[in-house]
Amino acid sequence: MYRNFFKRVLDIILSLIALIVLSPLMLCVAIAIYFEDRGKIIFRQRRVGANGTSFEVLKFRSMQENTAEFESAQAHDLRITAVGRFIR
Repeated sequence: MYRNFFKRVLDIILSLIALIVLSPLMLCVAIAIYFEDRGKIIFRQRRVGANGTSFEVLKFRSMQENTAEFESAQAHDLRITAVGRFIR
């Protein structure tokens, strides 16, 4: 029980440190996505995790906004934006 608690605390602390260190880069990516086509910056995706629990993932948008969510992208897909190519 204590092991799970301390692992969770360590995960949160390391995530916060990574968020602080990487926030300038994430801000630059967000600005680049916005100026490329003035669309949404964040893409929301619902996923299913352990024991069938669903959760939402927030990601930087790397494809055009009108793209179908469940079509997989190929290596040279025309739907991928210039910024999307960089962040992929």
